[in-house]
Amino acid sequence: REAHILAGAQISGSAIWDGCQIESGAVVDASIVGYNCYIGDGAQIAGSIIGDSCIIRAGTVITSGTIVQPGTTLP
Repeated sequence: REAHILAGAQISGSAIWDGCQIESGAVVDASIVGYNCYIGDGAQIAGSIIGDSCIIRAGTVITSGTIVQPGTTLP
């Protein structure tokens, strides 16, 4: 398996595990994104840990130091 990172997504200094989809316009910086997560268009994640099987919807902003529990949908 692999992650699907669409053109226009910005990933830097982050670990993205298998089964994830990162939509165009999403920004993931200095974060860990667990298995099977969906990160929507324009979502911004910085300095955070996203647990497995999370859905981060379009436009959601997650600030540094945040830990999102597995299976969570935001917002």
